Amino acid sequence: FNYQASQKDPGAFAHNAKYVIEILYDSIEDLNEALDSSNRINLNRLSRGDGPHFDGSKDAHRHWDEDGEVSARCSKCHGLNGLSEFLEHGNIRATEFRTDGMACTNCHAVDSDDQPVFTEIRDTGSSVTFPSGDQVSLNNDSQLCMNCHQGRQSGESVEAGDFSNIHYFPAAAVFFGSEVTAGFEYPGKTYAGQNMFPAHPTSLSTCTGCHIQTDDQAKHVFTPQLFVCEWCHGESNSFETLGGSPRAQHNVITALGNQLLTEIQSYAAANGMTAVQLDGYPYWDGTETWDETLASAAYNYQVFLKEPCGYIHNGTYMGQILYDSVEALGGTPVESRPSGN
Repeated sequence: FNYQASQKDPGAFAHNAKYVIEILYDSIEDLNEALDSSNRINLNRLSRGDGPHFDGSKDAHRHWDEDGEVSARCSKCHGLNGLSEFLEHGNIRATEFRTDGMACTNCHAVDSDDQPVFTEIRDTGSSVTFPSGDQVSLNNDSQLCMNCHQGRQSGESVEAGDFSNIHYFPAAAVFFGSEVTAGFEYPGKTYAGQNMFPAHPTSLSTCTGCHIQTDDQAKHVFTPQLFVCEWCHGESNSFETLGGSPRAQHNVITALGNQLLTEIQSYAAANGMTAVQLDGYPYWDGTETWDETLASAAYNYQVFLKEPCGYIHNGTYMGQILYDSVEALGGTPVESRPSGN
């Protein structure tokens, strides 16, 4: 039936291509599961949806369906025109939700008829303010990305008996590290600031430089091209296994992050607290029993979870906050503390 549906509307590619792709993908997946395991095909090269900014089937775009609008606290990044309103007027209000991904005008400048000018990016001003209150600037188009990928909390948000969640994919916050207090930073310790990527050319040291490298057809996926990295880091099957600092930092951060979860649970048990990690929101059970030591470490563990590419964006800073968290809970870190500030 789904195959027939895809064939009988010759204009489906224009009318609703995303929907047709979704039903075809799901049909293939269902048929594949019915096959003997030895005869199944590898679906890894198939994609059900667009990149995360435009996949209208994902929760980031559909979470508010029952409400009919995106709440004021979420609209800047999840509303249909939330970011454009924020950049133009500085206000945050409830807005329409987007069922098909981001509106073009969130990122692109508009003409006198409010139509997107695809050759121009919206002006973000001279700096971007992060949840910590710190203002930073890259003086290029990457500042647009920083408005949403900054997280919703900073290390300064941590309080005893509470759990602060930095929110999803806070790449810009980790990229600037201590300059915006992305993680909880322990007194008497020094932490890395902005990752300058000193071995990279200028063109590969900013958000847009790495994430928009391809032709017009593919650039809005926003995934860096692995082959560009391989020019210097050697051939690899993934970003995590690229030679040099990516692989080394990924291994260090993964080891410290996994150890930190164990230390969080051990510390809680030893001190009469409850720390049960949940699969999703609200992420932890028993937070009302926490002291500041546990709340601080759990915040940094959440930074580790929600910034899966921290090993590239700022591996030194990520390693430092994880190392210090393990130590603060009484553990002996399994890796050395990354140097640099």
